[in-house]
Amino acid sequence: MATRILRDFVANSKDLEPSRGREAQPAAAPEIKTKGPLLAKIVRELLRGERFESLTDVTEALKTRCARLKIPYTADDITGAYRLIESNHPLVSPARAERRSTHAHVPDLSRRDALALVARLSERHRVVIKTVPR
Repeated sequence: MATRILRDFVANSKDLEPSRGREAQPAAAPEIKTKGPLLAKIVRELLRGERFESLTDVTEALKTRCARLKIPYTADDITGAYRLIESNHPLVSPARAERRSTHAHVPDLSRRDALALVARLSERHRVVIKTVPR
């Protein structure tokens, strides 16, 4: 019985027979319509490696990784990946990382001090800086 099924399959299969002198080509792999699950796997891998402060940072890291892996994507693919992940894992850390400023704290200036500073800068750099009236 199994031999008959196999023989019928081979007899009816066009993929296994050469056509017009060419070698038989294996059937092409079906085109994946959505790359959401593949991109979701890449995003999960990125999230395991580092923390992101915004969705923009995650998206840029994903695009960079896809470019390196030569994976074409669309905006819908990325959105689909985010939907898959958001169902059970936060994309962005809830608390933003504290950024430490390297600049010294500058005290607030009064209007008079600010106008004097603008006047000095415009004289030094020979630029006309217009002030906005109150």
